[in-house]
Amino acid sequence: MTEGKNQFSPVPHTSLDDEMLFSNAEFKKAWDDLDGEYAALFQLLLSRHKAPKEFLKP
Repeated sequence: MTEGKNQFSPVPHTSLDDEMLFSNAEFKKAWDDLDGEYAALFQLLLSRHKAPKEFLKP
């Protein structure tokens, strides 16, 4: 990554953060609404990981 203002700087995340976020009903609903999309993405990535490398070439 390049230096300067575009440099990635990770922020710590704890279980207390999860408690705070999921106690908000709007956040929980938005999270739950995306569950199907994340499940589909997980299956896509899993299938690509298991696929023989010659099938993954563009």
